[in-house]
Amino acid sequence: MFIQLNKKFKSKKLNVCVIGLGYVGLPLAEAFSKYFQVVGFDISKKRVEQLRKNYDSNQIKNKNKKFQKNLFFTKNLKDISHCDIFIITVPTPVNKKNQPDLFFLNHAINNLIKVNLKNKFIILESTIFPTLSNEYIKKIENKTNLRMNEDFCFGYSPERINPGDNIKTLKTIDKIVSCPSVRGLKFLNIFYKKIVNKIHTCSVLAEAEMAKIIENTQRDINISFINEISIVCDKLNLNFPSVLKLASTKWNFLKFTPGLVGGHCISVDPYYLTYILKKNKYNPRVILSGRQVNENYPKYIYKIIKKRITKKIKNVLIAGLAYKENCNDIRNSKSINLGKIFKNRGYNVNFFDPHVQLKKINNIPVVKSLKNNFYDVIVICVRHSIFFDSSNKYKFCKIAKSNSLIYDVKRGMFC
Repeated sequence: MFIQLNKKFKSKKLNVCVIGLGYVGLPLAEAFSKYFQVVGFDISKKRVEQLRKNYDSNQIKNKNKKFQKNLFFTKNLKDISHCDIFIITVPTPVNKKNQPDLFFLNHAINNLIKVNLKNKFIILESTIFPTLSNEYIKKIENKTNLRMNEDFCFGYSPERINPGDNIKTLKTIDKIVSCPSVRGLKFLNIFYKKIVNKIHTCSVLAEAEMAKIIENTQRDINISFINEISIVCDKLNLNFPSVLKLASTKWNFLKFTPGLVGGHCISVDPYYLTYILKKNKYNPRVILSGRQVNENYPKYIYKIIKKRITKKIKNVLIAGLAYKENCNDIRNSKSINLGKIFKNRGYNVNFFDPHVQLKKINNIPVVKSLKNNFYDVIVICVRHSIFFDSSNKYKFCKIAKSNSLIYDVKRGMFC
């Protein structure tokens, strides 16, 4: 199969299918379409129809796009049966019990089993817990009677795309590729080098899976630590920004800032890791404690603001709905949680985020324009560039009341 794949690669006759056209899948499809025929597959009819009309709702700027002529979008399985490479980039969230929800991934694998996988290469990019790739390999072998490395190949290459980041782009971010087959690993190396500058190879799938999951778990723990320090400083009546500034003068201090940790990776991956650890009879002591701090941080933000609130205060603005700056992704956004806390306490709450095109979330209005001299409390949850004026000052200061409370979550202080 590798002789055939390499011939098609060299002659640029390789047919690539990207399954899942979200923040990760679409950029991959665009990048590979510069070199090969690419089919973008998604189960969402609306998403496919928008992309066929050259419209990408995930973009903040440049929503209207011009795709390569050899990039085709579909939701029909029959349109991908001819493809040689299948790259899976579907979401892997958690359920209400914070356990891995593999619905989309299982659906993708089951769909591929319906396709003729003889001489095909499956590459998984979605975040999973270690050892899951091997489970899918066994499932494919049992369902199709095909043999791994002989009839088909399976690789894992964790995604590292950073939405809203114009510096760390797909091209410049280091890429891990993993495959238990020597020939398969060589092919992945040359394949991804078409779109990525630097490749790191690994022959053990579970090691690459583990590497991906600890990247985000480490960040979650680091943020939880600094979040807890901000709480400790409040309890001890210390100025947190001043403490952080002093600690940062040491050469090896890791300067993290407090924040509401949401999104599809950092707030999810620790649960995937602890899931497989518990299945292997190990109870993690650090990972979930950090997760608990970050899950409860919106409650702390409310409490620290409540200390300064008088009886006359009633109008609250939550600025920034996306889980991170300069993007429009609101998955697992803790800004929404914070808004719900204020609303449940009887305050009149508005959400504001120019990047998010919604009218209402949890019966809380998402306003498109701000009222002057109206908001008693403004909580800046995300530091979108659009929130600053030309002198790098918050625009909210201009519309706030003279006695408004303005709290910057990332700086851990009132403005």
